[in-house]
Amino acid sequence: MTAPVPNTVAGGATPTTGATASSSTTGQQRGGDLAGVRWHHQSLPCTPTRRPVVNRTWQTTTPRLQAVAPGMSVVLSLRNKQAPGNAPSQTADPELSKPAPDVVIEVTVVFPDGSRHGSRPLRLDRASQQVGVTFPDDFPGALPVSAPGDYTVLWTTGGGFLACDGFQVARP
Repeated sequence: MTAPVPNTVAGGATPTTGATASSSTTGQQRGGDLAGVRWHHQSLPCTPTRRPVVNRTWQTTTPRLQAVAPGMSVVLSLRNKQAPGNAPSQTADPELSKPAPDVVIEVTVVFPDGSRHGSRPLRLDRASQQVGVTFPDDFPGALPVSAPGDYTVLWTTGGGFLACDGFQVARP
């Protein structure tokens, strides 16, 4: 298993880059068609950008800084970074400091060829405001990653887009 790297997506603000790679899913479009949204290892952010339908500071975790070996399991997670108990809240938007609503979340992994595999339905843990899955274990019918290239991870709810991230599978 490859160590994941956190990525913060602020509802409406572009995160700063530091020791860890980060990408932004902020932009003019909300939710909408996600068919063309992709993560690229050379630029890290998902493009085109989208605003989350639930305005929170979403932080995603994937092994985005080091390519995953074919056949490996991949740990993916999402958390409401500024929820009570996760981090001190010092935002101009008080909405960002609230717990996320109790919604069903789905993770979709988009393979380099465009094929997609969705997770089983998930919910954020109400206390920690986070959820984690392992690909392919939590994705019914999915096979382990094998094709080299960039894989996009889309976090959605019935109301639309929450966050985007990705990882790369190395050539054998």
